[in-house]
Amino acid sequence: MHGYPVLDRNRKSDRSSFVFSSGYESERVDAPVTVSPKPRRPQRVDLVESEHVSLTLSIPTSIYTTATMRSSPRFLFGRAASSIDPTSSSPSSPMAIKRVFPGDHPDFKVDTSGGAPRLTFCKRARYWSSTDYQETRALGEGGFGGVVEARHLTRGWTVAVKKPLPCAHEGAGIACGCADARTLREAAFLAACHRHRAIVELRALSLDPFARKLSVVMECVGPSLHDVLHEHRRGRPFPEGDVRCIMEQLLGAAKHMHGLRIIHRDIKPGNILVGADGISTVKICDLGLAVSMAEPAPYGQLGTRRYMAPEMLLGKTDYDATVDMWSLGCVMAELLSGKPLFDGDDDAQQLLAIFRVLGVPLFTIWPAYESLPLAGKLVTPPHVISRNKLREHFPEDRLSKEGFEVLKGLLSCNIDKRLSATTALRRPWFANAVDASA
Repeated sequence: MHGYPVLDRNRKSDRSSFVFSSGYESERVDAPVTVSPKPRRPQRVDLVESEHVSLTLSIPTSIYTTATMRSSPRFLFGRAASSIDPTSSSPSSPMAIKRVFPGDHPDFKVDTSGGAPRLTFCKRARYWSSTDYQETRALGEGGFGGVVEARHLTRGWTVAVKKPLPCAHEGAGIACGCADARTLREAAFLAACHRHRAIVELRALSLDPFARKLSVVMECVGPSLHDVLHEHRRGRPFPEGDVRCIMEQLLGAAKHMHGLRIIHRDIKPGNILVGADGISTVKICDLGLAVSMAEPAPYGQLGTRRYMAPEMLLGKTDYDATVDMWSLGCVMAELLSGKPLFDGDDDAQQLLAIFRVLGVPLFTIWPAYESLPLAGKLVTPPHVISRNKLREHFPEDRLSKEGFEVLKGLLSCNIDKRLSATTALRRPWFANAVDASA
């Protein structure tokens, strides 16, 4: 089986609310625009997701109307990497791309000058059509879409196409742009992460001329890490050297995303792809639940419960990139043991599973626990004071002292002591391995 995201009963996703704005018609994006002069190079691109703002969706085929959407970002999608005069006071002329970033995606540009991420085609790029490729097999299905493998009929490329599933409004016969908003959002984050070797590459956007739906076209990598571990290896744990190789790549990807102020929010073995050459090439995929730290909180409780940070389970809405680091710690533990370390049936059971391994949340260990919204409400911690038993699950014959230092640092309930991607990569577990291979 291929390892693109599969439906997970533990995965939590946005429940967005959409309201049509009557009296407005969709605007064609190929209307004349004012091209900005050659821009200066900025230092960093920031993506923004707003979970409580209105969505303005513009598609170049004039097939959609303007809709208002809560819990989702706004996107401007056009054909050319052009710019509308930012000094214009006209509300009908939202700002488009005005800066070009060296090393950006060759076909797309991401603009955040208006607050939310806006994805725009470069001049030489165009939509793919669903008639440009032939679907060869299904790869997986998630909560919002299915992924198929396809072959480009002209170029012969093998790609992965993520096709959106109909939303609840469409099931009720109401026309809306919900699915396309999610597609454009994920494409914007993928374009921003362009050219990192451990993040799946955005190839194109495809427009189905019949269903009039957008799909994300990505590189086709290989099976998921979940399938490799639980099906190909039948749950047999990876040796420490292989885990170090995998984690070094995943931490590098997290460092890249977090440097762009992007939080993935759903890192798990099912969202990590393994290349044809094995674990020497792994890539994070499925940025459909990603959010930007540039957008003010509150953020939603999203992701997959088994890999969800305890502060998110306890209702913290202003979390940051440290939630991804907890998820990476859970992935590392699963690779070493062959099974999930924390596996509760609901949020309360998940917290109890964490407490059983890492100990009860004492003030000296986790000072911020009492200030979390659901502390003492979702579950009552065990009255018996228990110590951290993580080392008992990963004895030294399975994980070295240096490797345990990384695992323990990632699985810290106290976010002030949880390792960042940059700090984790500087630990001796990785540094010594580099020295030994030099």
